[in-house]
Amino acid sequence: MTAMRATEVPSTRERLLAAALEVFSTHGYDGARVQEIARRAGLTTGAIYGNFRGKAELLMEAIGSRSAEELDQLITPREQVQRDAADQMLAMGRKLMAGATSTRQALLIEALVSARRDTELASLIRTTIDDQRAKLRATVEHARAEGAIADAVDSDAFVSFGLALAFGSLLFKAIDLPRPEQGGWDELMTRFMGSLSEPGDDDVV
Repeated sequence: MTAMRATEVPSTRERLLAAALEVFSTHGYDGARVQEIARRAGLTTGAIYGNFRGKAELLMEAIGSRSAEELDQLITPREQVQRDAADQMLAMGRKLMAGATSTRQALLIEALVSARRDTELASLIRTTIDDQRAKLRATVEHARAEGAIADAVDSDAFVSFGLALAFGSLLFKAIDLPRPEQGGWDELMTRFMGSLSEPGDDDVV
């Protein structure tokens, strides 16, 4: 038998992230203690500060390098194989009310709430959201070039609407609010996207 490769052994950073995910899920951001995270990882608090600037960065990494991955999946689902930008946005809208909230998505909500009281965490979240805003804006401009979005539709307004809808969908799932039937929601999203094109255009189906 060959010796286990070093890459197969969880690194200090990976152990801390796994422990942080457990502690944040149990106690929330405000209730989580770095000492408990270190203890669960079998390490000292020095290991935390040797790998992260503090609890805020540790939460953002634990959510999903991770927060960006969650927002990516929320805004541009990985399983999409759309042919154009209009279909991509339509699929995004249709998916928002589907499925249950994952552990990392629940932590993303926790981060958004806690950011009101933690300026470092707020700064990290804004950076992540700004990245997603840029991606979504590029998709909007692509759809405009295809004729699926009228020139009169403001790109920044559409991006803000999309982000608000994405984050709102998280809250619906997190507290198990009644959701519409998927078929009805899909029809609404189809009609909404169709309404954004110039009069007479029927490219979005």
